[in-house]
Amino acid sequence: MLSALLYLLVLLGALQWAAAAPVDIPELTASDFAATTEQGIWFVEHYSPYCPHCVQFAPEWQNLADAFEDLQETKGFFFGKVDCTVQGDLCKEHGIRGTPMLQLYVHGELIETYPNSERVHDKLVEYIKKQSEQYGTPDLQEEQEQDEELGLAAPSSHSPINPNGENVALTPDTFNDAKASGQPWFIKFYAPWCGFCKKLAPTWVQLAKDLKDQVNVAEMNCDEYRETCVAHGVSGFPTMKMFVAGTEHEYRNDRSLVSLVSFAKKTSGPTINHVSDTQLEKELRNKDSVAFVYLYTEVQDAATELLQHVALECMEGVTFYSSQDAHAIRQFNLAPTDLPAALIVKDGSHIIYPSHQFSNTPKVQDALTAWVQSEKFPLVSQVGPGNAPELLQGNRMVVLGVINEQDTGSKAKFRTMAETYNKKQKAQPAASERVLFAEIDGSTWGDYVRTAYSVPRKRIPAIVVLDPANYRYFNHDAEGNKFLLDQPELILQVLRDIRENKLIGVSTLPFHSRMAQHIQRTVEVARAHWILTSGGIFAVGYIFYRRMYKRQPKSRRASILPLDEHKD
Repeated sequence: MLSALLYLLVLLGALQWAAAAPVDIPELTASDFAATTEQGIWFVEHYSPYCPHCVQFAPEWQNLADAFEDLQETKGFFFGKVDCTVQGDLCKEHGIRGTPMLQLYVHGELIETYPNSERVHDKLVEYIKKQSEQYGTPDLQEEQEQDEELGLAAPSSHSPINPNGENVALTPDTFNDAKASGQPWFIKFYAPWCGFCKKLAPTWVQLAKDLKDQVNVAEMNCDEYRETCVAHGVSGFPTMKMFVAGTEHEYRNDRSLVSLVSFAKKTSGPTINHVSDTQLEKELRNKDSVAFVYLYTEVQDAATELLQHVALECMEGVTFYSSQDAHAIRQFNLAPTDLPAALIVKDGSHIIYPSHQFSNTPKVQDALTAWVQSEKFPLVSQVGPGNAPELLQGNRMVVLGVINEQDTGSKAKFRTMAETYNKKQKAQPAASERVLFAEIDGSTWGDYVRTAYSVPRKRIPAIVVLDPANYRYFNHDAEGNKFLLDQPELILQVLRDIRENKLIGVSTLPFHSRMAQHIQRTVEVARAHWILTSGGIFAVGYIFYRRMYKRQPKSRRASILPLDEHKD
């Protein structure tokens, strides 16, 4: 009897100990950090076992992990830790300059660094609850119960993304399901008889394999489902669109696998990349890229909705970042009183948005979008299918360098020409009046530039100045000389002559359009000076009448007397 009682007490003690066993906080390393944090929300402590503050904080970190263990199942929220004495390179990459330091990651992206000054129990609890609600996945059990009450099926957004790396053939019903899922779907609209579609087919299959577990890849036969294609703005084949979270982005660039993968990853992920200063510095190393950077310190200044709106409008050619990291802010020589602030970073320098107003109103949305659109071009833009309409048919004058891709010497000279032009500007003109410099690959687009700008392949490299607003281009100076890459200062004079109408350009309009343009301009001038026009018409009519009257023979002039006198 006594032995049975002792056994029961031991069993109860073991059960109590098991129930109170601490949650295992995984130790993350350089080899598994990215793969581990890619799924869900990760609150990560960077620490050193020799740091007194870390040793003091360790029990609190364990208590938090124990208290919020249920968030792993309900919200996908996890705790992790990195030993910086062992993973020094990883901590350096994360911008860790002191320990302990806490950072929040969502699907592999750094959202923010937790302030050291708020590393107390109550504030940490409040923070964890808030972030798990904001970024966490909904409780699946609750959703299923709600759906059962409403008689709905479980949402498909929780199913794996492209688990088999396959291209899926869609019907109108499955297409609607895909759009409603909230997952990223890169969809090709095609016709079986389309030659370009046939050429793209193997690339599209490989694209699905490369985007396995990342982006769903699908296609729709528009011969079979014409109404659905027309309803989604498909007017040519192939048309490729990314559908994600209620938005859609049409792909307009070249059809290479590299470009397709890059577009899919960029548009399927978060439109705003939340980064630390180390990550931001790494991202901005490419001087040919253009980035929008939003810096802030207070959570209420995050302006997430505003930035998402602007990013969707200006995604072509611009990558969007936001950060509240103090080191990132100091990187741009900004003080706390300068925040929040928005910048365009390009060509090794940055331009600050003139306003500090970032409320999500239509007025602010339009103003910020217009500013990004006007400042998004680098020193020399690369012309491709995606930006060709905006560059070659826009409202700004463009100095176009037609240069073969492998001709690095001519590329360097053209860039020097752009730098010379910018330096010689006495005053910085308004963004809408600035001249853009752009390169187009002569080996790829040789036929186009020959037809559009009369530049044969044998004359490449060449320079053409475009004035698309007035439907004309220029390929020689006032003396009739062709533009040369070795004469960078000549462009300044040429552009001045164009603005003063001293050069005669070549029209890009067909003959009938040119005639209609001349007639329209004549009518506009006549309307603007109607008094002079009326007087001129009257004068011309009178002169014409007088001349016609004088030319008439006397025999045909009217008379009230007989022409011949008869004498008796």
